[in-house]
Amino acid sequence: MSFNKDLQYSHDDRVLNAYYKYKGFKYIQVITDLETQKKGIDKILHYGRNQSTTIDEKKRRTTYDDLLVETMKNVERNKKGWLYYTQADYIIYWIEPLNKFYILNFKKLQEIIFQNDWVNTKPKLNTYVNRIYTTANISLDWVEVEPAIQNIISYDIDKINKKIKFKKESLIKSPF
Repeated sequence: MSFNKDLQYSHDDRVLNAYYKYKGFKYIQVITDLETQKKGIDKILHYGRNQSTTIDEKKRRTTYDDLLVETMKNVERNKKGWLYYTQADYIIYWIEPLNKFYILNFKKLQEIIFQNDWVNTKPKLNTYVNRIYTTANISLDWVEVEPAIQNIISYDIDKINKKIKFKKESLIKSPF
């Protein structure tokens, strides 16, 4: 998929927005300018007086029980992936078919990956985008990145009443 199509897909996020509201965030600012998006910031969640946190939302359209981390966003042009350039505070990693998302502290995630040298030691998984360029990724088991996980949320959607019920799966205390 192209960056613009992924951007459009990431903005179709009623479940995540409902969760942010459920957790008491006062204002959800969807980032539309390309420069901020390229820094890996999809949303700014505002709470309290002049307080906010930044979010990078990642969605998996199919069920894989791993964390796929982009190390190169364009192999042919030697452009580093979101592991290096994201400036968001948190990664929201949504596995849509499972009705589940993980909330990860991005700095802790980076620290774990670099301390274990996984960029160099894990096998690379290549994805071809529009047959124009290739991305390189590493696949991590959830147990490997557990210290970075702030929360695991699953949910059910009541299709009749159109309500979403959230269930916290982890015991970690966080603003989420």
